[in-house]
Formats: sequence, structure tokens, C-alpha cells
Amino acid sequence: MLPAVTGQINCGGEEHRITWRRGRLLLEDHDLLAERALTALGAEPPICLQVLDAWRFVLAEWKPAPILDGSSRLGGFALLHDLLLRETTLTAEELARRKAAYEAAVETAGVPRRWQPMLPLPPMQASELNKRFERQAAERLAQLKRMWATTLIEALPAALRRPLGLSVIVSMERHWHDPAFRSEYGKAIEPVLAAIAAPLFEQSARRWRRNLKPYALFWAECWVLGSGHAPTCAAWGDSGGAYAALSLPISWFADVWARGIALVDGCLVLSTANRPGDHTTLHVRALRWERLAARTSKSVNAQAIVTRDSGGEWRLRWT
Repeated sequence: MLPAVTGQINCGGEEHRITWRRGRLLLEDHDLLAERALTALGAEPPICLQVLDAWRFVLAEWKPAPILDGSSRLGGFALLHDLLLRETTLTAEELARRKAAYEAAVETAGVPRRWQPMLPLPPMQASELNKRFERQAAERLAQLKRMWATTLIEALPAALRRPLGLSVIVSMERHWHDPAFRSEYGKAIEPVLAAIAAPLFEQSARRWRRNLKPYALFWAECWVLGSGHAPTCAAWGDSGGAYAALSLPISWFADVWARGIALVDGCLVLSTANRPGDHTTLHVRALRWERLAARTSKSVNAQAIVTRDSGGEWRLRWT
């Protein structure tokens, strides 16, 4: 269970608190029912409420749906990457500028074109053209809504965006057993895994191979496995760099990376078998290096225990 996270966002000129707890986003400085009632009566919703709606919208967009036409309602690599890894946050001034641009675009996009015939058309054909224009207007509005939702999420502190990204991954994890689902959505999550795991692999290799050249090259190919599958890592290294073929279960994001134990004492942690409620001692599988010859090394996946010391730092020992 990940700890609750509280951040602040500028709302009406004041700093308001927003808390993520157990998968839910909570507005600490608003009466949600009262705000909903005022909005229903025509008042503009405060930014905090818009952020909450954007959060739910993004989660809904990422929820698995039957793939009937070959298209996906899920977001792509860029959105998931930003949720998990982007550190910058939109300023209040930039958010205001984007809001003005969004409202201006909505005002024009919501008005469908009408067929202005230069030549007479049969009524049925003119009606079909008007319906097409209405669909195009609705699609433009939906696209603008999605862009505004992601903009509002960008305005959140990074510490709050990360739980949203993890919530998306947990939603994907529940359906990872479906081959069609994996084929459709794996292309969004595997680049994110590579963006996170590859730098950790390089740090691990540099820690174990202290004679690496300044120009050493590192390459890690990453694949996502279903939860319950054993992780694998086949890696080789010499003084010129290292290469790894890395397969990690999708649960690695929440069970390992989000807990801050992905790299402990220079060792890349591949999985954990912790018991619920145990937060100070974890049984893990981690990567270490062994010499094959004077110039080359290979990876070994071995069992280990990581423990949190009195200063809050994690330490690893092999078993």
C-alpha cells in the first residue's frame, strides 16, 4: 500500500490542498457537493474541481474497453511517461493562458458547419453532409476536452501525477492476461519501462564494473510480463559497456519502483515477495554481476533481502 500524497495547486488565487489516498483524489479545501450544486446552477467550477474531473477523465480514457474496431481509447506512451516521470509543473500563468486558448477553441469548435450548396443537392445527401459536419464538431470538442484534461494534470505536482500513472498501470495489470489487450497496449507501457529501467541498469553496471571506459555504451531491451511471472535479466558487460535483455512483471512499477527499492546498493531489484503490511524487510530478487573472464562479466539473478535502516535508507544483503 503506497502512502498518501498531498500537494497544492493555485485555485482562485489561493493554495489549495489535494490529496491522493488509496487510489482516490480528495479535495481538502472544498465541499464537493456544494461545488457540484453551484456548477449545476451555472457557476464556473473551481480549478480544483476541474482537476478532479480531469483525473477521472484520464482514468476513464485508460480503462480497458472491448476492442471492436481496432482502435484504442487508451492514451499513448507520451501521456503515461509524463505521469510517471515528468518533474516540471505548469505555472499558474501558463495554466491561465492555456485555459483562455481552450475556451476560445471550444467556442468555435462546438458550432458545426452547415452545407451551403452552390448547386442543389437531393435532401437526403444534404442531410448526410450535415450529419458528417456534426460528427466532426463533436470529435473536435472531444479532442479539446482531452487536451484540457491533460493540461490540468500537468498543473499538479509531480508527486500527485505519479499515483495517477500507477493507477493506470494497475488498471492495465488486471487485463494483462488477455493476448489482444497486451498486443494493443503493450506498445504504450514497454517504452515507459525502458525509460525507467535502462538508466537503473546503467547505474548498476557502473557500480559493479569500476573499470568502465568514459565512452562506455549501455543498452537495455525491456519487455513487460504479466503479474506472477518470474523476472529475467540476461546481461553481459566489459570495459566498453553493457547490454541487457530485461523482462519484468507489470507489477514491478508499483511493488518495486514506486517503493523506492528499484536500485539498492547498486543492485537492480527485479521483483519482491513481500507480505502485506511488512514495510521494513522485503525479500527480493536482484541483479548482481560475476566475472566470466578478465574482461567480461555476466548478470546473475539472485535472492536477497532489503531492509530499511534507522535513517530511512534501504540496504541489501544476499541470501
